[in-house]
Amino acid sequence: MQTPNLMNVISSALRANVPVLWWGEPGVGKTAVSQNLARSLADATGLPFQFVGVSAAQLDPSDAGGIPFPPSGEHAPIVRGHDDWILTACQQPTLVLLDELPRAVPPVQNILLRLVQERLAGSRRVHPETRFIATGNPPEMDSSSRPLGAASANRWLHVQGSPPVDDWFSWMFQSASA
Repeated sequence: MQTPNLMNVISSALRANVPVLWWGEPGVGKTAVSQNLARSLADATGLPFQFVGVSAAQLDPSDAGGIPFPPSGEHAPIVRGHDDWILTACQQPTLVLLDELPRAVPPVQNILLRLVQERLAGSRRVHPETRFIATGNPPEMDSSSRPLGAASANRWLHVQGSPPVDDWFSWMFQSASA
């Protein structure tokens, strides 16, 4: 039996709205090739997918969960101000790349778990066509990687490997001509 191409597995999972956690060695192009996935997802579905790349490792809990603002009235709920990437994911079909997810601090991982699992950013609902992909370096290759909690780890399809050379070159040439 032939092993399916890594990019076909990832693309199929994203089309089926299954979040993907792509593990691979540092520097092999996981982040860069993920940009091409948004284009191929748009071609496959006919939807105008946007690509948003976020460094999960650099997020503060208020970046991921929104900055709370005081209520406008006595019984009004607390309002949260969200970064543009979350607003984009709520307003239109978006492929959200959570880069270096295992390097994010546990509170950020928990907030991102709610975003992926419940499709909520505070009280904002993520667009139904928005998809999620995360990247990470294996802990044995990255001392900053943290284990994902069981609840978070179980919400992702874990794939491992390097992008095929043809996909990497495709991304490189498309980026150079843009």
